[in-house]
Amino acid sequence: MSSASPFPPASVHVVTVTYGDRWRLLEQTIEAALHEGAGHVTVVDNGAADNTAAQLQRRFDERVSLIRLERNLGSAGGFHAGMREAMRHPHALLCLLDDDNVFTPGALSRMLATHAEGLRTTAADALAVLALRDEHFVAESLSSSDFSGHADAYLGFRILDLPAKILNHLHPARRRAAAVPAMPAELRWAPWGGLLFHRQVPERIGLPRADYVLYNDDIEWSMRLVAAGGRIVLDSRARIEDVDNSGHSAAIYPNVFVSLLCGSSDFRTYYEFRNRCNLEQQQGHYGLMNRLNRAMFWSLLAGCALAWGRLGRLRLLRAAMHDGEGGRMGLSEHHPLPNHRGGAA
Repeated sequence: MSSASPFPPASVHVVTVTYGDRWRLLEQTIEAALHEGAGHVTVVDNGAADNTAAQLQRRFDERVSLIRLERNLGSAGGFHAGMREAMRHPHALLCLLDDDNVFTPGALSRMLATHAEGLRTTAADALAVLALRDEHFVAESLSSSDFSGHADAYLGFRILDLPAKILNHLHPARRRAAAVPAMPAELRWAPWGGLLFHRQVPERIGLPRADYVLYNDDIEWSMRLVAAGGRIVLDSRARIEDVDNSGHSAAIYPNVFVSLLCGSSDFRTYYEFRNRCNLEQQQGHYGLMNRLNRAMFWSLLAGCALAWGRLGRLRLLRAAMHDGEGGRMGLSEHHPLPNHRGGAA
């Protein structure tokens, strides 16, 4: 990649959202961003421990600022607020990081070079670059997801895929056959962690949807960019390390049904599934095969719930589906977020 970036690292404004008592992780994220030359870091306090502001002031200089939300708005509300604040600053580029995402040496410069290469054919308001994180290797997370592009799929489920899925389950090595491409690759969506773009992108397509509360706000926003004619480029040579691997991940479950029925807490499951169903509704896939896949998905899910004694979780998922498809978004009175300082989002 030979293009010199028109934007130096100092033109990058990093935004991260933190919660609970995660100072040990947050400190590493900020330190690495500044070491890479980022011009500013905005930290969104979304229910963080009370001493977070004092620790930031002691540890870092004026290149790091904090905005404190009055209550826990979830990660979607946090990144919405952080991006809005960053756009009040003069920096040309924004880079979003989870509070445990640490740039490896040279990662930001590589992202800027990839961005510069993309600008040869794509306008600044239509381009984003994603750094590579280890979780991108897991469970086909960026290539065959719930949003894989099949018009007949329902939440990523297709009856025609069942034979291959059974083979993958019987032969786990098959799942590791597809490597992340060495050269930059085009994506249909992207997570927040490690996403770089010009400020003109949110000026053009808008900010993330805060009413998603938790989960899939990044997918909705990045798919919105692609739907508007934009591009998302994954650069596997720009690496970000996840220094905390204890978070929620469906990849630890053998299939989607186990994940939905047995994984995570009720309030996390509600928001994630509601938002997935809302996105599914936006895709407008209503053909015969989509209806068959939908019927089979819910039949298998109900059968598993009955067999495993998880009927309460099945009722929660049905309520989440109805809310998502009906556009009833935002904070649910039935599934409040922890709002005390030191709580989690």
